[in-house]
Order: sequence, then C-alpha cells, then structure tokens
Amino acid sequence: MSTPVLGRRRHRGRLVSSRLAFTLRFADLRFITTSAITDESRVIIHNALRERLTAAAPFLRFDGDPYMVIAGGRLFWIADAYTTTDRVPYSTPNGGLNYIRNAVKVAVDAFNGTMTFYVFDGEDPLLRTYERMFPGMFRPAAAMPEALRRHVRYPEDLFRVQAQQFETYHVTDPGLLYNKGNQWAIRTTWPSRVGSMSAYYAIMRLRARPARSSCSSCPSCPTTAPT
Repeated sequence: MSTPVLGRRRHRGRLVSSRLAFTLRFADLRFITTSAITDESRVIIHNALRERLTAAAPFLRFDGDPYMVIAGGRLFWIADAYTTTDRVPYSTPNGGLNYIRNAVKVAVDAFNGTMTFYVFDGEDPLLRTYERMFPGMFRPAAAMPEALRRHVRYPEDLFRVQAQQFETYHVTDPGLLYNKGNQWAIRTTWPSRVGSMSAYYAIMRLRARPARSSCSSCPSCPTTAPT
C-alpha cells in the first residue's frame, strides 16, 4: 500500500496586504472573518482564463478553444492569440474583420497563472508594432520548451474563417471568380440540417507525410448540390 507524500509548494502571486481592500474588491466578508489567510497567502485577481488573457493583452483576440496540456510534469493552458483589424484595403471582410493572423501563442501555468507570450509570426506588422510598444512582453517561438511546443496545433477559429473564405476563393479562373461560379458551402449538420458543421481535429496519415499527425478538417460541397 502506497504512503501519501505531503509537501508545500510556493505559490507565486500577490501578497494579501489588506483584507479590507480585498473585501471591498470582491464584496466578500470572508477576507475579514476567516482565519485561513496568513502572511504567506496569495490571491489571483483574474482567475478565469479568458479574463486573465484579455486583461493582460486587450489588443489581441483569443481563440474560443484554449486547451490544457501536460509538459514537464506540470499543467498548462495553451491559447491561440490573433492580431486583427478591419482596415486592410481590398480585403473581403468576415465577421467585421478583414485581417487575422495567429501571430501569438500563450502558455498559461495552470497552477500559478504565469503567462508567457510566444511569437509565432514575426513578420506580422501589427505584432511588430505591439512588440515595440510593449518591450519584453513577447518571447520568440524558439524559446518555447520542446515539451510545450509538441502540443501546438492549428487554431480552430482561424481554420473556420479560412474555410468560409475558401467557399468562394478556391477557384483559380478570374472569370469564374468574378461571376461567383463553382461556389462551395460548408455542409450542414446531419440529420437535423440546422447550422453548419464545425471544424474538427483528427489523427490521420497524409500522402506527403508518412507519419500520422493531427489535422483540421471541415467538409464542403458545391452549392448546386444538396447540403
């Protein structure tokens, strides 16, 4: 029978220096009445993942499907971050935006909330501007530990946007494109046929790659055929 191993972990965060201040901040009297808070206690102000990311980088948009991974015996959230704008000339809009790049991936330590922003598209002009505005905030992709990097995947929301744009722009003939011929549409859900099918991940082996890999997929069909 195994014997439990007990120990203490140092938790990085903000020192609770004023119980009254946190009582007012969170509208919770337990900060004053509890005896569990000591001089070594810490508090995480923004505990929800999306709230924490948005507070740290409000100029980025974040993918709706952050995912948890195990790396080096620790738990991390990986969140895909996008640089976006609606001011690129001659670019077809999608959802109010006409420019999107998955320029940043964020690793969040699930225990202490530490966030590390890694640059995965150093040529993105918006991100290069943010790097000059906030020096030291971003780290190169090469600095991401290999244990984390092997979990990086193609972002779900970006793939969905690209699939929607590809419905029209998969053609290569200018005349066909101008007349909006050979239009595609993302298939509807079956059997209800209510709403479009969502992109999904699958482990498969492609012809160009002998090893199996994680791939994003989204079925489409011509609009002249039943969807």
